[in-house]
Amino acid sequence: MTSLAATLVVTNTHDAGPGSLRQAILDANATSGPNSIVFSIAGRGVQTICPASSLPALSSAIVLDGMTQPGSSRGLLIELNGALAGNCPGLRLSAGTCTIRGLVINGFSGGGIHVAACGNNVIQGNYIGTAASGTTSKSNGLEGIWLDNSSDNLIGGTNSAQGNLISGNRDAGIYLLNGSGNCVQGNWVGTTWGGAGPLANANNGIVIYNSASNCIGGPAAGAGNTIAGNRGSGVYLIGAGAAGNRVQGNKIGMTANSGFPAANSADGITIFQAVSNLVGGTHSGEGNLISGNGQAGILLFGSNANIIQGNFIGTDSTGKTPVPNNFAGISTLEAAGNQIGGAEPGARNVISGNRQDGIFFATNSAGNVVAGNFIGVDVTGTNAVPNLYNGVTFAAAGSNDLGGAAPGLGNLISGNANYGVQLLADDKGETVQGNFIGTDWSGLRRVSNGLCGIRLESSDNLIGGDAAQAGNIISGNGQDGVILIGRGATHNRLDGNWIGAAADGASPLGNGRAGIGISGAPGNLIGGTSPGAGNLVSANHDAGIYLIGSDAVGNELQGNRIGTDATGGMALGNALEGIYAEGVSKTIIGGASIGDGNVISANHTRGIYLVNASWTSIQGNFIGTTIDGTAGLGNAFHNVEIESGSSNNLIGGAAEAGNWIAFAQGIFAGLRIRNGSANNRISANYIFDNGGLGIDLGPAGINANDPCDLDNGANQLQNFPLLSGAVADRVTVVRGTLNSTPNRALLIEFYASETCDGLGNGEGQVYLGDAMVLTDQNCAASFVVPLSAQVPIGYMLTATATDLDGNTSEFSPCIRVEPMPSLELALLDDGRVRLAWTNTARDFQLMKATSLAPPIEWLSVTNSRSDTVGQFILVLPLQPNNCFYTLDFK
Repeated sequence: MTSLAATLVVTNTHDAGPGSLRQAILDANATSGPNSIVFSIAGRGVQTICPASSLPALSSAIVLDGMTQPGSSRGLLIELNGALAGNCPGLRLSAGTCTIRGLVINGFSGGGIHVAACGNNVIQGNYIGTAASGTTSKSNGLEGIWLDNSSDNLIGGTNSAQGNLISGNRDAGIYLLNGSGNCVQGNWVGTTWGGAGPLANANNGIVIYNSASNCIGGPAAGAGNTIAGNRGSGVYLIGAGAAGNRVQGNKIGMTANSGFPAANSADGITIFQAVSNLVGGTHSGEGNLISGNGQAGILLFGSNANIIQGNFIGTDSTGKTPVPNNFAGISTLEAAGNQIGGAEPGARNVISGNRQDGIFFATNSAGNVVAGNFIGVDVTGTNAVPNLYNGVTFAAAGSNDLGGAAPGLGNLISGNANYGVQLLADDKGETVQGNFIGTDWSGLRRVSNGLCGIRLESSDNLIGGDAAQAGNIISGNGQDGVILIGRGATHNRLDGNWIGAAADGASPLGNGRAGIGISGAPGNLIGGTSPGAGNLVSANHDAGIYLIGSDAVGNELQGNRIGTDATGGMALGNALEGIYAEGVSKTIIGGASIGDGNVISANHTRGIYLVNASWTSIQGNFIGTTIDGTAGLGNAFHNVEIESGSSNNLIGGAAEAGNWIAFAQGIFAGLRIRNGSANNRISANYIFDNGGLGIDLGPAGINANDPCDLDNGANQLQNFPLLSGAVADRVTVVRGTLNSTPNRALLIEFYASETCDGLGNGEGQVYLGDAMVLTDQNCAASFVVPLSAQVPIGYMLTATATDLDGNTSEFSPCIRVEPMPSLELALLDDGRVRLAWTNTARDFQLMKATSLAPPIEWLSVTNSRSDTVGQFILVLPLQPNNCFYTLDFK
């Protein structure tokens, strides 16, 4: 045995003997190497070697170079055909540092090349599984290349002459088992030579099984592989040991020129129970083109902590034209802690044009993060490239983050054929923050999802957030911005989102239907009381928010701006109601604490419309005004309308619970209650400057009182009080009567306004207080009530009556507040006493007492008074003892 390197020449196509390939391998193995095997076989064209049995394994460092055959610069001319070799691979490598170059290897019942327990080998420029033309298959029975417990091998390279054609094999193209540090670059796997068309491997293109830290492709020019046309997945990573691998710069499912799909029949990339792999990257050239595949672009199944960044998934190489994957762009099943996109420059994936969802999260896929991606739009973020289902769907996944509150984490989820985001019934705990849904990347232009921006059928999800940039822009979608549907859609929170408005918070970019829809979904919170939690829900083409269905119980709407711009000071109305509620119950709109109330203004019909909706609490809201209640942004119809079948609702309440209900336009009322609705309590609100009545029951206009209140209708057409006088000084005292149901307690509430309604009844701009009265058997009650509030002279007072069932009347006719008269006393020369007071205070009675020691006994002075020159004057004899006089408001 010699220790010197040798160059061994193959001169014939014989199976054995001098000049044969078999003999050259035996001779090379007999030396310590490195050795070269070169070819110089006489004759023109392809020279085919047909071994009659398995060739010897390469057991020393050997360079086996088919490119040395004369004429090979014009194509491969050395073919190894295994039709006669029996059950064996074409070449076996059992020693490291071997090079296999420029061979056509086909027809073996085993694989094309088997590298066993050795490393640092180079396989370049070969056709494995095809004919020498590179356009037709001549299959090997198993894998094209099998790296078996082998590491640090190079398959292909960045020069076009270094890439292998690995196609037409009856199993995988390349199979990496229990090896690390291998690099697969510049190859055509599953296509014809040059990647012009499909030439399938019968299974996956490239398999990485329990193999770590391998690279498939790379960012350098020419490093990416074309992996297309295979009957399994393009790339398949499997097993917990398949960790830290990089898949970069490849074309997966597309021909090499990226113009036409050549589908891998399954997924572009399948990651099965594999962890911490990188698909793409943030730097130039690292992203993959993953399009045109038969199932998902990428499937994560039982796989954790993988990163997917910088890829085009479902488009061509320009990122502008759809080349759909047949299923979702990315699907997950029982996959946790994976990251799709990111805030870093270059991390964004374009996930568009797919035949199902952009991203589909299925069962037990929790803790994943989707951030900074374009989903349903082109690479510019301005034009729709629809995913034909939804942008993102969550199905029993649980606790994933879609976007985030930090800069750059938001996704652009627009242009999809159905929903931007869908959370299915068995899913819960998702967080959707900082995304643009239904707009372009600027947030100023519509790029509509065909249906809703977000569809929720599941529970305990957070859409938006009160942190800076956590809210989503959900505008320009074909139907609702967000819809919560079914009993399973419960305990969700929508915080800090802009729904129907553009990114400037002032321009309309309405959703095609409502901003938010709640259909049969109970117990959700829309907005909140903390700073930043309220949503902006404006400029939508239907209602701002609608709630429908008997299962929609106990939803809360707090802190939102509905129909205004982001400042709450300018009009940006929804095309119909601000809030529409039908067939629902126990809805809370606003609340009794500071920050609970919504601004519901400038909408093109009603502010709030209740239809067959009961036990609603409407408190602390600004309805028809700016956010501070000082200026008018009236809703075009009634500010609040309660339709037939809507009963037991509460509008207002003490302290911060009172609503501001003002500036309803045209002839419309501040608050309208229709016949067929009863027990609707209206209390302690600020109702003023509405086009019609402040409160209007039943038929439009003032409903006259009837004796003993026997009529029925809206709020039982409860009679209103009649005020006969009101005076003010340090306190305000009001006098009046009420005719209503006999022997019944009723609450009288008093209000002041600067002016009276044009029809003569009042509105209630300032709540003053209340008093309980009891009607007698003749239906009558009279009252004189001192109120602690000091009302300016000349203001108008009005009142409502509410029975114990909560039926509140219209406002009473208003009366002017007069000054409290002062009593003047003078001793005349003839020994009499002169008493005088202003004659505008006609309801005052002069009273006298002989002592001010308790108990004081005041008695009426019955003497006749004269009415002259603006005064009442009474002259009395001087009493022999003390005598005290006062005016009493009777």
